[in-house]
Amino acid sequence: MSLPSLTALRAFEAVARLGSFTRAADELFVTQGAISHQIRRLEEELGLRLFDRKHRHATLTPAGTRLSVASTDAFARLEEAVVSLTRRAPDTVLTVSVPVSLATRWLVPRLVRFREQEPELDVRISATSAWADPIREGFDLCIRYAKQVRQVGVAATVLVAEDVFPVCNPSLLRGRNALREPADLKTGTLLHVEPKIADPDLPDWRKWLRAARVTGVKAKVGPRFSHAGLALSAALAGQGVALGRTTLVADDLAAGRLVRPFESTFRSRIAYWLLTPTSEVTQEKTLSFRRWLEEEVERTQAECRVVS
Repeated sequence: MSLPSLTALRAFEAVARLGSFTRAADELFVTQGAISHQIRRLEEELGLRLFDRKHRHATLTPAGTRLSVASTDAFARLEEAVVSLTRRAPDTVLTVSVPVSLATRWLVPRLVRFREQEPELDVRISATSAWADPIREGFDLCIRYAKQVRQVGVAATVLVAEDVFPVCNPSLLRGRNALREPADLKTGTLLHVEPKIADPDLPDWRKWLRAARVTGVKAKVGPRFSHAGLALSAALAGQGVALGRTTLVADDLAAGRLVRPFESTFRSRIAYWLLTPTSEVTQEKTLSFRRWLEEEVERTQAECRVVS
């Protein structure tokens, strides 16, 4: 069976959603008579009664209720697709959404290398820790920190899974209270990351201490910061020991601004994911940026292996 008239379906969806023939007519800029005509036409095409009409009131039948749910969802998806298409940047502009800490501590310092490869491409970075929907918000590519990503209309692949390990200012390795072994953390200051939305899978001191088989250290005591980048800034200033993640500390380790006082590490259950819309053919500009990201991740991991 072929689909019935889309005009009739649109009229039905509006009536079912708004609960009124009059309001549906106002929304669609037609007369109430035209709406009634489209509903009758749809019922005839389907051979089903969609509304019970009693005393100038119309209520959905069971068949009408089923069609209402499906049609509202279908038109909402069409609207999202149209909005996404109209928001798409031109071929010379690439819009990317990135978490704040990754943007400031890893991506932005490396962008010069991408500009050297693609001088004609204008990269626009939006840094936010909130979840970004590349379809609804019109981004060409999103990077998100998550355990898993399952989103309709979005292709998601892991960009990098990170190792987690303590880092600190080199000054903490010197003097009478120097950090020489993990047990020395008993008298040190642990710097914590505590985002607004708690996630039990986020790497924390409790997980690292367990992986390193360290006991006697108070895993929940110490200053707290909303972003990993803030905790690392405190570590750079010599205020304590933070948990570093591969991408976020690569540059500071290479420059000697931060050091790893201990070798113990564990693999985070949360990774950085690449998200792109699947509703359209991926553009060359997005593919180019993705290839560059993957190359930079490999370079970063190699540099961290050399430093450690």
